[in-house]
Amino acid sequence: MAYRLFLLGFVTLLSLTVLFSVYKQHTLPYISLQSPAVNNTPYTEDSRETVRIASVGSASARCTIAYYDSFLSYLEKQAGIRTELVLRKSYREIIDLLLSGQVEFAFISSSLYVTDTAGDKLELLLIPQPACDITYTSCIFVHHDSKLNTLAELRGKTFAFTDPDSALGCLYPTYLLKLYGESPESYFSSYHYVYSVDYAVRCVASQLVEAAAADSLHLQYLLCNDRELKDKIKIIHTSGYLPLDPLVAGDSLAPEVKEKVISLLLAMHEDVEGMEILAQLGFSRFTTARPEDYDIITKMATTLGGSGNDF
Repeated sequence: MAYRLFLLGFVTLLSLTVLFSVYKQHTLPYISLQSPAVNNTPYTEDSRETVRIASVGSASARCTIAYYDSFLSYLEKQAGIRTELVLRKSYREIIDLLLSGQVEFAFISSSLYVTDTAGDKLELLLIPQPACDITYTSCIFVHHDSKLNTLAELRGKTFAFTDPDSALGCLYPTYLLKLYGESPESYFSSYHYVYSVDYAVRCVASQLVEAAAADSLHLQYLLCNDRELKDKIKIIHTSGYLPLDPLVAGDSLAPEVKEKVISLLLAMHEDVEGMEILAQLGFSRFTTARPEDYDIITKMATTLGGSGNDF
């Protein structure tokens, strides 16, 4: 019996090691959503400005591309620009792309923005508002068949965070532990960063870890598009409402193009097509971001020892 338990533990540990190492080594490429040519005419660059928008791969690359496809197509048509979606594994990689001028816009973690000094070099632009049927929260979940039903029962269990700089996939659950005088090191037997909602869900569904945290927006999107996964997890805790990640800009884009994109996004909810695309993203509209929108994130980060920004 002891041998069988040892063998099961060894196989589980090996599976986790392989999964995390493969994902860590995988660097997502630039991904352009431009349609390929449909005839034999030689390709020539047009005069439209190319706007590159970066995001972390919250789910698989294919799922993330599908999530943003209609949104970027709408920008191209309405603003008369060319767009490229740039995916990276972590929020810190996204910051590096912005600061080096390799992308013009990005959705970045509100947690990283308020705690990292690099945030001072970025321009806070817009904050998406969740659709009326969506509450943007941090969700902690376990396998559907698990006997774990409360946070108190997670002591000594294995846990998966998403990005270490994610407000909902890491900051909130860590803050929650801090309120009870605990930390991930003291509370869990082990914990891991898996860098996507997709991987967090699959680790729990495959019982490679016993619990995980993720944001409700991408979690809901993933589960709605994968019934099999939906039937394999159950949520045991949700936070209160938290603000969505902001859209920020670097300084590599012509001011007139930036203003055109901002104006378009602010008015996107005013036409039928724009409303439909926003709904697909789980948004109701974009509004101008204000420093006070992220007060709760700053409070949690400060409690955990983060410095916070003045925006």
